[in-house]
Amino acid sequence: MSPEHEPKPRNFLIGVLGPIGAGKSTLCRVIREQWRTREVTVEILEEQFLGNPHLAGFYDVDPRIYSFPSEIRFVTDAALQLSTLSRSRTLESSCAIADPAYEMHGIYPEVHLEMDWLSEEEIKIYRNTFQTLKMEHQLPTPDIFFVVNAPVPTLLERIQARAKERPMERNLLDKPWGEEYLTRLANAVDRWYSQKICEAGHPPVIRLDSELVNFSNDDKGQGSVIKDVGDWIRYYFVDHQVSGSDGAPLVIPQEIYTA
Repeated sequence: MSPEHEPKPRNFLIGVLGPIGAGKSTLCRVIREQWRTREVTVEILEEQFLGNPHLAGFYDVDPRIYSFPSEIRFVTDAALQLSTLSRSRTLESSCAIADPAYEMHGIYPEVHLEMDWLSEEEIKIYRNTFQTLKMEHQLPTPDIFFVVNAPVPTLLERIQARAKERPMERNLLDKPWGEEYLTRLANAVDRWYSQKICEAGHPPVIRLDSELVNFSNDDKGQGSVIKDVGDWIRYYFVDHQVSGSDGAPLVIPQEIYTA
């Protein structure tokens, strides 16, 4: 490859995956807040779930009716949001975190298929839409993935605890299918993790047990998870000089992995 066509050094993109209640958004906020104190800028690409007009119908009416339009809206919004990352050149000036990673939108509908909320025709259309959006928008693949998970009883407790903040999710607890759905979702996330850690050429994938390390409101837990994240980033991109998902050399601020 000629020098003019070589990828330029850039900051890195983290992708976070996990079931409802696992602590994805909490992890992202902790990373941003902790790294900010070390003068490392982080932009979080947050899912705008309240902007999905089909979500209330999914939780309150019938997921068999609203699953397909809801998931199509989610994946379309996610693709548009992620596509702005390249256009805005955000990674030239700051690190970024996709919450959740685009890949999470490949997991949800497969679980909905298991729950009989999607037909075979709908899942075919969805899978095609998922791939088409990724290619047409040239969506960047995260340079490293953090998979956050916890036992289902813990997920249920957290959903209950944040009922006022996210009342629609709270409705899961009243549904006869709520616990089964969470169980299947948590299992699907772990299957994705198990598959990707064995996939040659795939970016690094790290699993974080958010029950084992409580980083929601515990200073010790937050310090522990920040050290883990920093150590993994150093291991791959500093110690072993792994390139970004697009082959670009990554800029890794030393402050991330030093106290």
